[in-house]
Amino acid sequence: MSKKFYVIALAACIAAVACSKSSSRPEENQPGGAQPQTGSSSVKYPVHFSIGNIEVTENGRTGNKEVPAANFLRYFFYGAYDSSGRLISKKIQSADDVIAYPWNNGEVSDSLPAGKYTIVLAGANWSFFEEENREDSLLNVLKLASKHGQDIFHRKFDVTVSEKDTTYGNVRLSRLSGLFQYKITDTLPDEVIAISVLIDNMPTYYSPANDSLTAIDNIRFYNYYDRGNSPFISGQFSFLGSQNKHRVTISGRTASDKTLYEKVIENVFITPNKITILRGTLSDAPVGGNPIILTADPDYADTTYVNF
Repeated sequence: MSKKFYVIALAACIAAVACSKSSSRPEENQPGGAQPQTGSSSVKYPVHFSIGNIEVTENGRTGNKEVPAANFLRYFFYGAYDSSGRLISKKIQSADDVIAYPWNNGEVSDSLPAGKYTIVLAGANWSFFEEENREDSLLNVLKLASKHGQDIFHRKFDVTVSEKDTTYGNVRLSRLSGLFQYKITDTLPDEVIAISVLIDNMPTYYSPANDSLTAIDNIRFYNYYDRGNSPFISGQFSFLGSQNKHRVTISGRTASDKTLYEKVIENVFITPNKITILRGTLSDAPVGGNPIILTADPDYADTTYVNF
């Protein structure tokens, strides 16, 4: 039986890619002219924003396949904040709730009084807000949640609105999340019906206000066997990427949630826009025997081997 547990960190070139109509760096395209204080006039001027294509990967390999954002994102948020961080205007689009939040492929048209604004654009494969969160203050409570596996992209930049055209086409969004995958490569007894994965030290919110990760928590998820298709089991989730070191506990569970097998891997990293893969055996780690604790190499390489 193999006694290697692989931790693979693959550069996943899956950041949002754009061929900017004006520039992929919106802050370099601010209109010139007078710059009055935000909201100092009742006259409003049109502003337009759109996001570009997203580059995706297939089969865990770096690829160059580009897809329209509408084919990948399911939820989109636009917020315009004044110099004090107060929300002046917001628009939400949801491909899953087009009646309440009409979907427009991440394109936004708005009108704002002349002045300076901070713009936040964010997209995800499903909603990244929770009920207790509000987005009405950039400086205090705007947070993008990724505690349930959302793949999140965002961009924050400053604009100056005036009587001149304010259009930002094909804005490039940066991926905040990293993809975590695991695969059990041996066959477990039939009484094991699920694999539990517990990851500690996981940030669950990102705040664009100060580019901070907050709400550190432990996250657990389950995958249930479908033995009719394969004797093996695997799973994947997207989480907020960071430089935190994680302790990952992988357990084989029964129908009564009893743990029969368990391994612990320490010093695992989940970083933005990368894929981290844990792969190895579990049947050689029965609960009640000597606990097996592995340590991953903290430095990323194409492939890192952890022998046990």
